[in-house]
Amino acid sequence: MVFHNQLELPLTLLAVENMGPLVFDIALFVACWWRPRSKVVWSAILAWALLNMVVGGLVTVLPLPVLPFVPEQTVGHYAVHAVYTIGQLPLVLIAARALPAVASSEAADRRGRTS
Repeated sequence: MVFHNQLELPLTLLAVENMGPLVFDIALFVACWWRPRSKVVWSAILAWALLNMVVGGLVTVLPLPVLPFVPEQTVGHYAVHAVYTIGQLPLVLIAARALPAVASSEAADRRGRTS
């Protein structure tokens, strides 16, 4: 996101459009560090990564009438959005793989407590 914002928008690194999502990223990281087996945390991570991938990476590159701006239709702009989208892929894959493992771990814990 910062890569996109630095190349495409006249923003500083300390702009709220950069720092707001970064603070949220750090909060999710800390939550995952404290609760690595939390289905809620991994679901939030997956949702955040998908939101960034779909809305930030794909939707906002399209000239849609519902957007409050007209995105630039150049190869460079498409390339920046491709990097933005691909950059979310590892987090989407990690979170999507973690969720079933966390769910089965929670189920095993519940079975162990009731036995």
